[in-house]
Amino acid sequence: MKNAYQITLALFVIATSPTVAQVAIGLKAGPTFSGVARSSFGAQDSYRIGWQAGLFGDMPVGKSFYLQPALLLTSRGFNSKALLINGNTGEVVRPINYSLRPLYVEMPVLVVHKFDVSKSLRAYVGAGTYMAVGIGGRLLNDAPAIFGSSGLDAKFGRNALFSQFDLGGSLAVGFDIRQRWQLGLNYNAGLRSKSLSNRMFSVTAGMFVGKYR
Repeated sequence: MKNAYQITLALFVIATSPTVAQVAIGLKAGPTFSGVARSSFGAQDSYRIGWQAGLFGDMPVGKSFYLQPALLLTSRGFNSKALLINGNTGEVVRPINYSLRPLYVEMPVLVVHKFDVSKSLRAYVGAGTYMAVGIGGRLLNDAPAIFGSSGLDAKFGRNALFSQFDLGGSLAVGFDIRQRWQLGLNYNAGLRSKSLSNRMFSVTAGMFVGKYR
C-alpha cells in the first residue's frame, strides 16, 4: 500500500512539473454517484449523489497519448438502512436510516488515448490510479437518540468506517469538443480499507483555460 501511494504521488508531481512539455489546464465539475463494497454487515447500502470540482491537466506524452493529472474536491459516501435489534429479545426495535458523506481531496493520474471522431470532436479512453485524503464531511441520521444528534461530523481513522487515506484505480471515457470543452465519465474503485472499499462514478463537464494540444 505504501509503495502504491508513493507511485501515485510521483506520477502527479511529474505530470504537474513546469519542466515537462506544455500542459493544458482546465476546470471541471459534476455529480458523483458513490457507494461502498463491504463485508456482510446486516445493512442495506445504496449509492448517494454527491459532487466533484477542481482542476485538471492534459499533457501530451506521445502522438495520441496524454497524461491527465487532477486536483479535485470530492463528496463521497453512501446511504444505508439498518435494523436496531433488542439485545435481550432479538426483536427488531426500529429501522435506522443514515447517510455518511465524507469529503476528500483527490489526486487522480490517468493515461488516456485520444482519437479523432470529427474535426471538432476527439474521443478518449484511459486508465490510471488515484489517491485521496479525507478532510471532513457529515453523518446524517434519523435516530438522534442513538447517535447523539441527527447530524454529526464524519470521522476518519481507527474507530471509524473510513480511513483518512484512500487509494485505488480509475477508468475514464469522454470527449474533447472544439478544443475547448471536455465531457467525461469516470469510475473509481478503491482498495479495501478496513471492512469496506469505495466505489464511485462521476460525470464531469470541463473547460480548458490553457493551451489545448
